[in-house]
Amino acid sequence: MGPTVALLADYWRPGWRAGGPITSLGLLVDRSEIPVSVFTRDHDLGSPAPYPGVRTNGWTSVGRDGFAVAYLRGLAGVRWAFRHLRAMRPSIVHINSVHSPVFGIAPLLATRLGLFGSPIVVISPHGELTEASQEHKRWKKRLARPVLRRIIRKDASWHASSTFEAADIERWLNRAAHIIVAPDAPPTPHAGGPTPLEESTNQPTVLFASRIHPIKGLDSAIEVVGQVATPCRFVIAGPIEDESYWARCQGLLKKLPSHVTVDVRGPFEPSDMPSLVTSARILILPTKGENFGQVIAEALSQGCPVALPPVTPWLDYAGSDIGCVSDDEREVATYLETALSEPVEAHKERRRRAYEAYSSWFSGVGDVDVYSLILAEMS
Repeated sequence: MGPTVALLADYWRPGWRAGGPITSLGLLVDRSEIPVSVFTRDHDLGSPAPYPGVRTNGWTSVGRDGFAVAYLRGLAGVRWAFRHLRAMRPSIVHINSVHSPVFGIAPLLATRLGLFGSPIVVISPHGELTEASQEHKRWKKRLARPVLRRIIRKDASWHASSTFEAADIERWLNRAAHIIVAPDAPPTPHAGGPTPLEESTNQPTVLFASRIHPIKGLDSAIEVVGQVATPCRFVIAGPIEDESYWARCQGLLKKLPSHVTVDVRGPFEPSDMPSLVTSARILILPTKGENFGQVIAEALSQGCPVALPPVTPWLDYAGSDIGCVSDDEREVATYLETALSEPVEAHKERRRRAYEAYSSWFSGVGDVDVYSLILAEMS
């Protein structure tokens, strides 16, 4: 029998509200030559109702030999997963959180105790260990950190999507670790070049597409857009994860000048992303930290330039042609002003540069099979 992978994640397809990790993990599994069994919840983030048409606490085939998903619910689901993981004895146990009680802490403890055989343990924190993320609910996380460090096997491998995240991991562990640096599975560049800009109104669009959460920086995006003199449309797309933060952002939106038209879209599915970025001149994401940034990759793969602070790996990945990388609000506002006011032909050239920068980076990364890479390194 060949190698197998057990992947544990809080959320999985067809869910989408948890954002980039669902897309990244889905692409990672799609590109795996090694059979993968996924253990996940039977519902989406913020929605307790089970997905329609899925089998709960049992296997659901995904159309490839050896690949299946177990959608779990309640204590019965935990027991079912534990029983099957013990029977599987997978080659790799891939854990995608250090803070999730069920899909992070419990399997970390189980692998520490040897309850699933002797697999390679791979941990992907998906940005949980950035300084900004650790500051959110910081006292709870600081108290838990020493315990979690003891639970995690010393020989565990870590998957970091960038050197940024590798540094976060070692800072959190307070020791060196075996870290495999490989980007989260990126989207393939749009075939035939950047998607044409489709402006349905006479107002050019600035797009914010992410979770409404302090880490993602919507408040900063509003402040920047408020400094732009060109009449524009400001589209805000993403699920609200922090109601008090959203209330503060709504207060800032009311202060925007009258030449800025605000369009709040709410949650969006991954299939909505191409239409969002093809109608936008700029994606703005003043994040406080990204291990990868799936929404950034989605935008660039279509040729939509981005405005980001220097706390993502994208300047290192693809260079300055991706857009504006700065934490100076005035500099970002100036960039937006130029991009929003320039003629369509000039903007086509800006999109072409962003697309080619991403495509060049992608050609060097491509469809990496992370699990095969891990097995090769550990053999």
